[in-house]
Amino acid sequence: MSNLFYLLRSALKTLSAVSALFVFNLLNLSIVHAQDTPPVSSDASQWTGFYLGVGLGGAFTDLELDSETDGYERQRSRRCVQLRKGGVRCKRYSRSRPFKFSESSSFDDDETYFFGTIQLGYNQQINNMFVIGAFVDFDKYLGNSDTFSDININRRRRFNEVSGSVDLDYSATVGGRIGFLTNNQNTLVYGLVGYTYMKLDGDLTETVGRVNRQGVQRVRNSAGLPFPDELEGLTLGAGIETKLSRNVSFKFEYRYTDFDDDTAAGAYSSTVTSIRNQRRKRYTEVENILRGNSISGLDGDIHSIRAVLVYQLNPLP
Repeated sequence: MSNLFYLLRSALKTLSAVSALFVFNLLNLSIVHAQDTPPVSSDASQWTGFYLGVGLGGAFTDLELDSETDGYERQRSRRCVQLRKGGVRCKRYSRSRPFKFSESSSFDDDETYFFGTIQLGYNQQINNMFVIGAFVDFDKYLGNSDTFSDININRRRRFNEVSGSVDLDYSATVGGRIGFLTNNQNTLVYGLVGYTYMKLDGDLTETVGRVNRQGVQRVRNSAGLPFPDELEGLTLGAGIETKLSRNVSFKFEYRYTDFDDDTAAGAYSSTVTSIRNQRRKRYTEVENILRGNSISGLDGDIHSIRAVLVYQLNPLP
């Protein structure tokens, strides 16, 4: 997984460098040949109106998940017999000393994701130099979830383990942008600011059991822990958009999102009952009880790039 991550990150960095070189050459060409390049339209408001954009992108994630868990696991048993006339008669449960634990776990999700994006916005061209606008977009992420685990084993070979996974699902951003026109109003260089909501798919699980002398884990019980699966934060970015025709343009954009910390806390419990040593109508009923409390925090940031094909919805005359 780590080799794939570095390979994808290198590919996206190369794409960013090539795109930056393209932007530099485009701006340089527009400055040198601005007098000789005919405009696409003589209309001073050729950027004004609603637009729809569809594109693809890549994101570098840096998410950190912290979890604090405490609880106990108790196993008790009782001997039972099935009566001839129906029903079951059991003795009292045997008492056992509980296995208490407390653990702090931390996990970093440094992963590369690809996503598809759709965007709806409105531009208002102020004059021959400046354009302001507002937009809302939706990004759907593609990629494999990143898994993790943290285990503690005591002297009596009892263990408790916190494990889970993190995967990006989708995000939505509402924002605005302002830019200036070059290349006879055919190219827009802009900056943007927005607010992003992100939904994640993930889970946390507490598992308890014993480790035998051969090192094999024998799980006795497990329970799901509260997981923070929503993030919100400020987004900043910049991009360049150039017209391919009167109503079609292409833009390349970079964004950085700094997410606020999100926490999830609560109690967890699980009871598992099993039958052992069954001999005809006599058997032993074993009950494993897991109880505890957990609090988890998730925060981080994301760097992303995207390429979007834009269509102006109100055609120019």
